[in-house]
Amino acid sequence: MEQSIQFSLDAGIRIILVPGYDVFYEPSNEHTQALFLEGLDRGLAWASSAGVMLAFENVDRYVISVSQAMGFIRHFNSPWLQLYLDIGNLVGMGQDVLSEIDAGVGHIAGVHLKDASPGRIRQVRLGEGSVPFKAVFTRLQHTGFFGPIMLELWNAGEEAQEFITIARRWVREQMEI
Repeated sequence: MEQSIQFSLDAGIRIILVPGYDVFYEPSNEHTQALFLEGLDRGLAWASSAGVMLAFENVDRYVISVSQAMGFIRHFNSPWLQLYLDIGNLVGMGQDVLSEIDAGVGHIAGVHLKDASPGRIRQVRLGEGSVPFKAVFTRLQHTGFFGPIMLELWNAGEEAQEFITIARRWVREQMEI
């Protein structure tokens, strides 16, 4: 984390996404959760002294919702810890997307955008999943969010550039509200 913060300073990056995983490859337990909280506390001290924001991403286990992420954000009560909202992960984890956006109002530093279906958060082509894109953009606009939106795509093929161009155009059409 300390190296990430230094790199961010060197590169002029002001937001570091922190995925809400206490562990990834092994089972979560009270010990791993306590270590996560301790690491987040230490990382937040480094980030705040450097003027770099940490932003929590809701993921597919441990911190699966904005409501859970907001528990950590309230616990630390620091302007240097905010939310990096992942819309696809919310859908994939069966969350009420619009209610979860509302739960993060005033703390959303950035948005990950991808399509997903309940139980499936990867390899879902845009427009083929269950994300209510137009409703999401309408809600974000009504909350006053005008921050960065990062399109998260899962394609490793040779036609990646064309895929990105088409996806960007498709998302822009969805943004027209």
